Amino acid sequence: MHRWPMGARKTELLDGEVIFYGGFDDTDLERARNAFPDVDVRLEPGDEGNNLIIG
Repeated sequence: MHRWPMGARKTELLDGEVIFYGGFDDTDLERARNAFPDVDVRLEPGDEGNNLIIG
């Protein structure tokens, strides 16, 4: 299983948010929240699993 951030299929900056496209889960979400403690980090469903959004 690929993990955030290296497991991203594609990364994009859209409306001030960084979107990591891939099949991420709660473990990846916690890692991102620890890396960016004062920023909104969330998972949203995508075409190939959950996308991780930082913004």
